[in-house]
Order: sequence, then C-alpha cells, then structure tokens
Amino acid sequence: MELTEILEEISVGFRSHKEKSQKLNNYVNLVREALEEHGALYENEVITVEKFDIEKDESGDTFIQGSYGTHTAIKHPSYDVDADIGLILNDINTRLDIREKIYFQLKRKFPNYNVELKKPCITIDFKDGYKIDVAIYSRHNDEIWFHNSIQGTETITRAKPKELIRFFNDRYSEDNIKRSVVRLVKHFIKIASDTLEIDEKNKIPSIATNLIIVDKNLKEYGSVEETLFYNIGYVVDEFINYVEANGYSGPSLESLCVGNTFYKVENINEVIDVLKKVQINLKNKQYSELIGNSVFSKIYEKHKIKFNTSPMGTLGEKDE
Repeated sequence: MELTEILEEISVGFRSHKEKSQKLNNYVNLVREALEEHGALYENEVITVEKFDIEKDESGDTFIQGSYGTHTAIKHPSYDVDADIGLILNDINTRLDIREKIYFQLKRKFPNYNVELKKPCITIDFKDGYKIDVAIYSRHNDEIWFHNSIQGTETITRAKPKELIRFFNDRYSEDNIKRSVVRLVKHFIKIASDTLEIDEKNKIPSIATNLIIVDKNLKEYGSVEETLFYNIGYVVDEFINYVEANGYSGPSLESLCVGNTFYKVENINEVIDVLKKVQINLKNKQYSELIGNSVFSKIYEKHKIKFNTSPMGTLGEKDE
C-alpha cells in the first residue's frame, strides 16, 4: 500500500461531482433564505445575506471556509459532504443573542433535520450525506466580527475569514504538494486520535495542522511517493517539536485574527501521543494503522480486483 493510493481514497472536493456541488449549493441557499424572511430574527426587521456562489469561494456574504475553502477536505467517515460556511450579517454587531436567534429559526424552518448550537458554529445535519457548519459573522464599520461562545459566553471577536482562506490558497497554489501533505496528515491524525480514544477537547484542530504546514519549505524527491513520505515525516517531526516547545499555546496567525488553536486542549500529552503515533507508524510504513478500516478495505479490494482477475481469452474464456 502506498501514500498515493491512500491520498486518492481520502481526497474529496465540493467541485469533484457536479451533482454534489449543486446539492450543497441548494442547502446553503435554503439556510440563507430562512434567515432573510421578514421578522425571522428580529421583529419587523429583514437581514440580507448576499447569495452563495459555489464557483466563487470568496464572493458575497455567504462563502465556503475551512477545508472546503482551502481545498484540503478529506472524506468524512459518516458524511460525503461536511462543509464549513460563513455568513456575514449587517447591522447586528452588538447583538450577542444573534446565534441563538439563528439557531431557533433554523430549528423552526427545518424540523426534520438535526440543528445543533455549538460554541463556534451552528451545525445542520441534513441526514442524507450532507452536514453543514455555519459560522456567524457581522459587518460593522467596515470590519468583520465573529460571533461565538468559545470562551463560555456569547461574544464577538475581530475576524478576517476571507483573507484567511485567500492566504492559504495563495500559499498552496505556489506549492501544490502541500495540499496533499495536509490531507494525509489530517487523516492520519484523525485515525490516530480515534484509535487512542482521545478526548474531543484534546483533538488537534484542522486549522492547527494547516498552520504548521503552510509556510514549511517542502522538497521534491525522485517520485511522488517519496516526496509525500519524506515531507510528511518532516512536518510531523516539526509539529512534535512545536508542541513540546510551546505546550498549550497552539499554532496561531494573529495578523489574520487566528488565536491559540489549542484553546480547548486540557491535556497536552494526548496531543503529543497522537503525533508520536503518526510519527512511528509513518517511519515504519505501517499505513494500515493510520488509515482506518474503511479506507484500508477499499484500497485492498481495488488491489484484489486489479491483480487477481484471471487473464481472459479473445472469446471471454480463460486461457489454458
């Protein structure tokens, strides 16, 4: 089994299948339209959000962010599409009840779906292979503010969500191997975390992995397989060194309003344990330990079909 085969199996993008892209587009616009109804959030008020355009990541006040925005998404074990969407609302900057208002409006509009109010976002599970995390922002005095309860109470903090996505995409377009490395490292970290039964609070956020990799100088080797192997080993080693040196102060990017990405972590040893499991299994090329049963089975079945098919004669019968 090779890293290139694993990468092919876990890679997914919202543009990879037109039907899926359109379905995601439709769901996001349903959410937007539910919030734009007269009096939906505040009595006698209408809040407008510029329409979502799946072909233009940064257009309008509805936009894709997270791994779909940076084109580093990996296949989720339960959902084919697990997308992060940003909504920028106007003139509600001082209203700290806005996320709760949106949550109850979405529950009213979509009674057959699962709607959950989380600390950073609102999650909607459409129960058909689509799950969307909605991050709420507001525009005030030409600045963008993020509405969340990360610290335990509803608050707003300065944010630059579109600039952040542009930053990653600019860096990744200069060195496309980085997107492949990000995908594989994220997947390995996820499977290692599940195997070690890491507490949800101590799991490594995707944004932290991106920040570790984005400005690293990766090298090309004799083949794609070697390039992936040595660069993944390099960034995992660097990640371990970073955590051992900085502890609970996770990777950040203050210039784009990304603070400590380890803000939820309560046991830094669990973070290190995950990274070291990835490090050891990678060095020994024990990929089956890092990819999960479903991915392993799919790759194994493809190999079995490819290599165990009997040669056929010209009339469709086995050659003797």
